[in-house]
Amino acid sequence: TKNNSERWAACVKFPAGVDKWLSTFDASHGEIKRMFVVPERRGAGVAEAILGALESAARERGWSRLVLETGLEQRAAVRFYERAGFHEIPRFGYYVDAELSVCFEKSLAAR
Repeated sequence: TKNNSERWAACVKFPAGVDKWLSTFDASHGEIKRMFVVPERRGAGVAEAILGALESAARERGWSRLVLETGLEQRAAVRFYERAGFHEIPRFGYYVDAELSVCFEKSLAAR
């Protein structure tokens, strides 16, 4: 029987070349790679469930913070991450000069 994570994963698409949900940013921080919930699953709590699972996995890895990048034009994604407790930070890494990108971080307090 499939667990909920496997069911949610079937509703998520990743950009070409991204083969993992979380990536090491540095020794104590992780990066969430972009995810896209298919339109027919939006509003059903899929994104919230996946984000919660990613945050739990990051805590298990000992990370104290998660960062991510999304596009400025992805208004729903920006609102989603802000509602989830992420706040905007300066663009990092590959995105430093990407004017259409916005970067976020969230501190992972122990639960």
